[in-house]
Amino acid sequence: MRCVTDPTIPSTEGCKRPFHIIAPPGRLVNAQKPAAVNQHMVVCHSLVDLVMGALATAVPERVMADSCGCLYNFTTAKQVATRQPVVFGEVVPGGLGATARADGINVMSCHVTNCPIPPIEATEATEAECPVLYLQRELRTDTGGASEWRGGVGQVLAYRVLGDDGELHHTSQKSESLPQGFAGAGPGDGGSWTVNTGLNDERVLAVSIGDLEHLQRGDTVTHRTPGGGGFGDPMRRDPARVIADFRAGLVTAEAAETLYGLRIDPADPARWVPAGRRART
Repeated sequence: MRCVTDPTIPSTEGCKRPFHIIAPPGRLVNAQKPAAVNQHMVVCHSLVDLVMGALATAVPERVMADSCGCLYNFTTAKQVATRQPVVFGEVVPGGLGATARADGINVMSCHVTNCPIPPIEATEATEAECPVLYLQRELRTDTGGASEWRGGVGQVLAYRVLGDDGELHHTSQKSESLPQGFAGAGPGDGGSWTVNTGLNDERVLAVSIGDLEHLQRGDTVTHRTPGGGGFGDPMRRDPARVIADFRAGLVTAEAAETLYGLRIDPADPARWVPAGRRART
């Protein structure tokens, strides 16, 4: 609620006075022992989207669409030489929801997580201390919700485990319940977890809130993170923005045509013609 009010108002105790919260004991947001509350951040992310969605019809110019949710990726493995267990991983970023004035941010941990993610070059420090080799970190094309203001795109992160007795602890919120868009926009893509992509023993992991997957030395882990929901009718998106997204690798030519109604010449993206619903209107 604080996010949709005047940003020039100082953040003081008085900001809370207009709100009355009804949370009976035993409900999700007022858990009682012995309820499990370890993954409380998942609930926090859901609440942000819930509040924004509730306000979307009243003050659409102030809210943002759903974001990538709560994503954790931590692996424990033993060093081959010392047999000492080491933990490596990160709070994983995805796409943020769009607003009525701007596209969602690409590849960022959202809301109450709000953690910066280092570039792939910085993982050399992790590789020097942990039994892991990073293979890939890149933007994930066509994952932001199609809309007048596009949802932020997620990322593809892949690494190989070089230690023994590996255990992957992962949280994959928004993989099935997709980040929703507002005002006629599409949802963000939900993402997935895969072990040993492209190999005979490839396995796609089940959607989980804090599951554990056993890994062997040499296994690879690939995480495709969700994109953010969009805001507004995609047929109203400025063609120049669609072209810029195509040039940046955020949107494919196929998506530009089917979702945004622009038939792009990949050899010369500046040349485009209306297609689909945009052509008819």
